[in-house]
Amino acid sequence: MIIDWYAHWAIRRHPEKYRAVRLDLFSARAGLTIEQYLTYCVLISLSFGAVLGIIGYLIAMMLFFPPEMHTSLFNIFGTTIPAVTISQPPPLPEILQRSLVALIFSVTAALLIYQLLLRYPG
Repeated sequence: MIIDWYAHWAIRRHPEKYRAVRLDLFSARAGLTIEQYLTYCVLISLSFGAVLGIIGYLIAMMLFFPPEMHTSLFNIFGTTIPAVTISQPPPLPEILQRSLVALIFSVTAALLIYQLLLRYPG
């Protein structure tokens, strides 16, 4: 699996960084190896990142492009009202802006959760 490969690669690359995590896991009597714990950390952080990415997309949808509101006037005098349309093309397509915000939310959440899980393994 790719995640297992990442765990082995990360431990081989910086063994001193994961020594404290290994000792914390041992002192907490978690019954996990450092490779298993890193695999769980990656899976949990990616899951939270995906959920917060979806939430970020919905927030971007509400903040940047609020739902359209229509007003109507009742013409009591029977006069003709000229049709006025105001349209401004957005600088980027709406879906691209929403996706960018969702991607930022997702990556930020995944990195923060991963760092928190490494800092407090017990």
